[in-house]
Amino acid sequence: MHRNIARLGLAAVGLAAMVGSPMIDTAQAATDFPGKKPISMIVPFGAGGPTDAVGRFLANAFEKILKQNVVVKNLTGAAGTIGTAELAKADADGYTLGYIPIGPMATQPHLRKLPYELGSFEAICRVVDQPNLLVAKKDGPHRTVDDIVKDAKAHPNALVYVAAPGGMPHISMIAFNKAYGLQMKQIPGDTAEAAKHIAAGTAQFHSTPPDPVSRYDLRGVAFFAEKRLADYPDVPTFRELGKDLVFTTWFGVFAPKGTPSDTVAKLGETCKQATDDASFKSEMAKMQSPISYLDSAGFKAYIAKQYDVLGELLQEAGLKK
Repeated sequence: MHRNIARLGLAAVGLAAMVGSPMIDTAQAATDFPGKKPISMIVPFGAGGPTDAVGRFLANAFEKILKQNVVVKNLTGAAGTIGTAELAKADADGYTLGYIPIGPMATQPHLRKLPYELGSFEAICRVVDQPNLLVAKKDGPHRTVDDIVKDAKAHPNALVYVAAPGGMPHISMIAFNKAYGLQMKQIPGDTAEAAKHIAAGTAQFHSTPPDPVSRYDLRGVAFFAEKRLADYPDVPTFRELGKDLVFTTWFGVFAPKGTPSDTVAKLGETCKQATDDASFKSEMAKMQSPISYLDSAGFKAYIAKQYDVLGELLQEAGLKK
């Protein structure tokens, strides 16, 4: 009888080990991340653009820190929502990440039904945060905000700005016109198209991160920023001019919802090290992309607040679905 009890006890121990082994394997897999499997980083815009350029520099920094291959995949279309949707449905194991800007995350979900929502992702970190800049023709008549306001009030609906519907350039221009009581027309287009329209005189204004100013020979009129940028000491902020208009284009790293918490933590620490890397800092300075790291918790809270504020602006503009 004692032998039977002993056998039953050994069997129970063996069964417990068998039942417990998958849990051990799962925990071990998360602990050992990234293992030997390559990591994919989705960039939802085309190769060669500014989002892609920063994403590739970031991927290189991740490779150096994790000692693992990080492959950038450009999945373009529908204002960044196609690549973002692919990220949402990827395996939640940390091996598929996305370098995603504000638009696909915090504005596009307000505009149309998408196969994802804000809760479809784990926020890993914010990387850069670029203030938008109101630009005009370099040798044109609109040198200051006062010049624009006087002309726009004297000629309602005669002046034109270029902006893709629902993007940060569009939202910042909606807020600008509302703050000053102006009426302008809007035509769709990105920064390259805006530069062509402004050069041809078919539009007068655009809102963009500052890098294109020198590339397209535009004039920076005023920043939608909290403080002046060192590279543009003569360009005021709207806050200096008495209007609390702060609109930035942020970019961050995301993973699919359900990615293990210790993998999220590992990726967040990797992101912090990457943004502290001297080579990455140098490249961001050249691109006029201010590094503005936020950890997972801080980034998640920041996005939630931005999502609500941008939704209200889009609602007022009659654009919210």
